[in-house]
Amino acid sequence: MKYPFFVCLFIFIICTYGHVQEIRNYRSITGAGTSINTMVIQNTSYGFNVTYNQTSKIELNDSYSTLVWHLCNKEVGTDINFERVGDIIIISGKFENQVTAKQLRINNHPWYQAQELALEHFNAGSLRSMKYWVVKLDEMVAYEMEVSRMGDKKIEAYGLSFESSQLKVTLTGIRSLFWQANYWFRKSDGRYVRYESVEGGPGTPLTITELTSLEVRQ
Repeated sequence: MKYPFFVCLFIFIICTYGHVQEIRNYRSITGAGTSINTMVIQNTSYGFNVTYNQTSKIELNDSYSTLVWHLCNKEVGTDINFERVGDIIIISGKFENQVTAKQLRINNHPWYQAQELALEHFNAGSLRSMKYWVVKLDEMVAYEMEVSRMGDKKIEAYGLSFESSQLKVTLTGIRSLFWQANYWFRKSDGRYVRYESVEGGPGTPLTITELTSLEVRQ
């Protein structure tokens, strides 16, 4: 399997200097609304920890499959844990002040709650497509997804033009007709740089997310 330059560099830094952090900021625009989301990636002895906006922490193995997802936001009454045990995702805790205890049955496909990083890993490999699971938080339901390659193209993101690889993600089965998302990954280093999808019902504006800054700390 061939890995992009940034993966090889990240592994070299880990082996040479130990723990490192990669901090990325993404800007999302939906209609007139704009938000900035921060992703912090930390290597561990078993894989990676990924933190989103200091409220969502995801533990990944070295294949970027999710082991544990912990979401904590005291302001909205949320402190909830998701853990994969075999082919079951066990949910326990409090979500928006409601006590929640639930089990989601899945199959042996990977659970990719940190989709962006998992898709970077997929993009660096040779498979044409694959299926995986994602938990939709507001429904507490696990959905099976399918990712497929859409080829290379030149795109513009954060004011720059560059070569990229495009992946398309859909729901599986008949539901693939009703929703899809597109991800773009910079050819020079494999990083996820752009996302487009409609994240609501009919009439919802398109959401566009772009990488705006990146920093690596030792």
